Amino acid sequence: MSSASTAALREFARQNQLTLHTVVIGVWALLLHIYSRGDEVVFGSVLSGRDAGFPDADAIAGPLINVVPVRVSVPSDTRAATWLQELQASHFDTRRFGHSPLSLITEWSGLAPGQFLFNSILVFNNHPLLDEADWSIRNVSSQQTGYPIHMVVEPGREIALLC
Repeated sequence: MSSASTAALREFARQNQLTLHTVVIGVWALLLHIYSRGDEVVFGSVLSGRDAGFPDADAIAGPLINVVPVRVSVPSDTRAATWLQELQASHFDTRRFGHSPLSLITEWSGLAPGQFLFNSILVFNNHPLLDEADWSIRNVSSQQTGYPIHMVVEPGREIALLC
């Protein structure tokens, strides 16, 4: 995205007390909704395991990431900002499953063995220092995720979207 479009998106998020991550999740959910024609979509989202709820996480080497399902209802009669604020609150609730293995989450969902909760994933590479920096990542290559549909988002002065 251009730096002007990125700045406008950040300003929309700021004015509506949203994170850029939430806005991106909302856009991804809308795209999946349009293509699937369903009222509800489920996709995977990567969470960092290096949060305040995991003591001594900084002493462990490795990325400590987990994929959790995000279930989104896409209403047709709600203002975008209101819907995104509700989405942000519900996505925050999914963080409680951030340290649960996806296989266990799948088991809790009641799906039959061999069925998957989702077939698409959104990876939001949140680098807080890049958000404020006067430079951005270039020539980033998308990594294979094992999911048929995936989007990697690299925020910076210009948001990079990689499929």
